[in-house]
Amino acid sequence: MTYIDDPNSQEERCDCGKLLFKMTPRGLEFKCNRCKQIHLVPIHRLDAEFRNICPVIDQESHESKKS
Repeated sequence: MTYIDDPNSQEERCDCGKLLFKMTPRGLEFKCNRCKQIHLVPIHRLDAEFRNICPVIDQESHESKKS
């Protein structure tokens, strides 16, 4: 897999300038420092993991949308 050079992607870099990950329309892309393989975490999986980790925040955001 190669990085997507998409104008809609957003890069997150360390203060030293090293690329940590890219957010793309497909999901979160990051590169393993050891084997140099690029991995993709799909958007749907990020959403599900966020809801599992932060159920209180997710519930609060739904309640504020109802108001």
